[in-house]
Amino acid sequence: MSSLSSLRRADWPLLLLAFSLLIHWSKLMSPGMGLLPNFSPWLGLCFAGSLMLRRPMPWWVAPSLLMLTQCLALGASQAFSSEGLLMLCFYAICSLAGRALRGRLALSQGVAATALLSLAYYVLSNTVAWMGTPGYGQDLAGWWQAQTVGLPGFPPSWIFLRNALLGDIGLAALLALAAQPADLGLRQRGVAAPR
Repeated sequence: MSSLSSLRRADWPLLLLAFSLLIHWSKLMSPGMGLLPNFSPWLGLCFAGSLMLRRPMPWWVAPSLLMLTQCLALGASQAFSSEGLLMLCFYAICSLAGRALRGRLALSQGVAATALLSLAYYVLSNTVAWMGTPGYGQDLAGWWQAQTVGLPGFPPSWIFLRNALLGDIGLAALLALAAQPADLGLRQRGVAAPR
């Protein structure tokens, strides 16, 4: 029975990567990319996966798979746009941060940190959109519009924040639930969490 449970734990990274790739591919291939706008578990996978998985994947795997999926679905010119590269860099930083914080954060703190990183990414990406989109005034009111209601004729920006938080926190919570039994067992025996 222990080999079966360890096999299941070992399969988590592959299952979560496959799930994340499926969601991302489905979104990219939906008409107008309108399926689940900005619902993506990638930041959660990059940070919380590096932080909580028993054997974390190398920091570059999730961002590279995300970029490969973007290239296949949208073409290299869109995948390697300034926004695409910004996204890739942010996700790589999140993966590195998760690895650096392994063993230093409780699982609940890891979920909370994922939420903060998701919020930071939202503000950063909307700031880039504000700077490069002529529909926004280039003042504080225009920046606030980019962060909250967005442009007329499009869904409000806060919907993208909600969906991003749902995807990232949802995956981080799943990882925390999966890691909890192993983590609790180590704490009860007085052994440090695996690095």
